[in-house]
Amino acid sequence: VTTVLVAGTIGTLASLALARSALPGRKALTGLFLSPIVLPTILTGFALFQLAMVAGIGRNVWILLAGHLVVATPYVLRTVLAVLAHFDRSLEEAARGLGASPAAAFREVTLPLIRPGVIAGAAASAGGASSTRTVRLARRRSPARLSATRAAALAASTGSAPTRPS
Repeated sequence: VTTVLVAGTIGTLASLALARSALPGRKALTGLFLSPIVLPTILTGFALFQLAMVAGIGRNVWILLAGHLVVATPYVLRTVLAVLAHFDRSLEEAARGLGASPAAAFREVTLPLIRPGVIAGAAASAGGASSTRTVRLARRRSPARLSATRAAALAASTGSAPTRPS
């Protein structure tokens, strides 16, 4: 839950900054922020673990949270950027013209319009960050040890299709 909330906040704010600013390296920054989607999660986790050990931080809950955020935030960033690509800024400008403060215009106009992208990104980030649980379940309960009924139930609950070895 913490990962989804923090990734949702960071991803949404980063998306707003990237979509609305005229930064010279905006495309490069977007690619950098989305790169964890391309890299295998195990590689990202191992690299972060090595960085924590070399820096002398060691194993703690903050490193675990950081690892989950590195994996989860790009999903939110991607979906909110997609929503913002078709966002009509004149609606927000109209609210400002009618006397709304920037914070009120964001809260009353922008956020309700981009909410579907934020929710979809948060849901995708929850799935992306928890995919290691599915791998652990699949390894612990390999189909060779399961009855056909239990294998089908596992496949339905994890979204994977375990097969028996031939």
